[in-house]
Amino acid sequence: MREMATPARSRKGCMTCRRTRVKCDERRPICGRCLARTATCVYNEDPSPQRHRVQRPIASCISCRRRKIKCIGTGICQNCSAKGEPCSNATPMAQPAASLVDPSGLFPFPPVVLGGQSESQRSTSTVDLRPYLMSFFRTVNHFVTLGYIHEGDFWQQHAIQAAPSTLSRIMAANAIRFGDIPATSADLSMADEWAAEVGDKMINLATTEFGALELMQIILCQHYDFHTGRYTRGYVMAGMAARMMTFLRLHMLDERQPPPLLPLLSLGSLRRLAWAVWHLDATLDGGKFGFSSIAENALTLLLPGGIRDYLELREEACHSMTEGHHDTSLEAHLIRALSARQILASLHTRIARNLVPLDEIPELVDRAVDQAERLLQAPFDFVNPDVEFIKYRDQLPLLVSVHAMRNTARRHIHLLYILIGKTRPHRHNLVQEVEELCKLLTHALLRSIPLDPQIAMHAYNGIEVLLFQPLRLQLESGEEIISREAISSLIEPLLRCIRSAAGQSTLVALIHPEAVNRLLLRGFTEHLIGHDWHAVLRKLLALSSCHLETHRPGS
Repeated sequence: MREMATPARSRKGCMTCRRTRVKCDERRPICGRCLARTATCVYNEDPSPQRHRVQRPIASCISCRRRKIKCIGTGICQNCSAKGEPCSNATPMAQPAASLVDPSGLFPFPPVVLGGQSESQRSTSTVDLRPYLMSFFRTVNHFVTLGYIHEGDFWQQHAIQAAPSTLSRIMAANAIRFGDIPATSADLSMADEWAAEVGDKMINLATTEFGALELMQIILCQHYDFHTGRYTRGYVMAGMAARMMTFLRLHMLDERQPPPLLPLLSLGSLRRLAWAVWHLDATLDGGKFGFSSIAENALTLLLPGGIRDYLELREEACHSMTEGHHDTSLEAHLIRALSARQILASLHTRIARNLVPLDEIPELVDRAVDQAERLLQAPFDFVNPDVEFIKYRDQLPLLVSVHAMRNTARRHIHLLYILIGKTRPHRHNLVQEVEELCKLLTHALLRSIPLDPQIAMHAYNGIEVLLFQPLRLQLESGEEIISREAISSLIEPLLRCIRSAAGQSTLVALIHPEAVNRLLLRGFTEHLIGHDWHAVLRKLLALSSCHLETHRPGS
């Protein structure tokens, strides 16, 4: 029979009972046990304190302690070095060559730190989040699908200290890394720790249910993780968001009565949240399964409609996607452009993977192009940039995102036709669309507008179009549609956009040397600077981190 566990004993008993390992009732001058046994009862009257075991300092890094493996090496340990992960034991002087393991080490921001906050870094309680939150609403809130937090509602809750602290921290972290306030290395380290802290709390909800406020935080965490190299957790959070969106049926809000206007959960916020999850789910898988989990036709375009306008206190009616383009706000243009892009990208992916019968491809292409053109037919082209940048001066990041997404959708139309063999006119049109994208980015960079890192992906695709589509057309028909000097002038803003975003996003940092490599292959070296050459050299030397490239999602 198993013995019962011995209860914890006091150290104040008599020495006789402690030697015989029996419980002492600590009566003085003679305890009950010694009195019953007529034994000599002696108490230790030494006033000196008891000797305590000195705990050795923990030498293992945080990553090895979490995985319960032996930590080997000084500075960056061997386990973290082999996996290309940040090591909490890293020191500035230890193993200088180990910096080649992490491609993000080239850029001014530090890697994400998973451990607790050091004494030299600031805690949330000692940092005023208000400047960062204001920067969030000026910049990150206008990125492609992150505009679902109502600014007025949030500040009302923040004034009475009712806004969720985790939501405030992840908003501030995104603002520090992607916003318009210059950030130091200490600021970026603080943002990384906030994002890691909030992400650890959110990831624990993977097996439970959660509400819309947690969903807002999960999407912001996913955005931060995906652009700081934590791709696995980013994919997990994207799956969590899609699962709970389907479970909560937030995308079916138009089929139920409007709920009361709760703080931070107005109908407009929920609809924008539904679109954010739909876009996230539809783009991470390359467009193959985007429509299967969240029904696009269940969403409306006007935000919110029915109760009050999202940005103004006035009532307005809802308009669905198929009933015309009555809403001309930037948000509505963006949603229509995202929907058009997804329709085209989904078909392009299915054709490329041989999932569509050959005899059905022309009909499906014409149908998808017709749907996309109906969504893009609202007149909103980048014709007069000076007027637009003044008119939408409070939404400049959103303005650039709208035009970039509309441009991407039109390029997908030409790529579809090229895929089925209609090459000559559409290669020329593809180059013209990239010229419009270069014009847009030139004006955005001139005004120092904070850009969504996704736009750097479109800039990379634009470089590929300029380098190879004119060459292919010349080989096919002998026609030269653009000169080498014109290509060189168009490449400059695209490369500047990638170079700028690479300092914020490790995902863009991985494609930066790829863009430089393509320019080298075609001999366009006039716009390359030391930062570009350094990125390529680090890419060539970082052989142990080549597995990071496999996590790059489809465009």
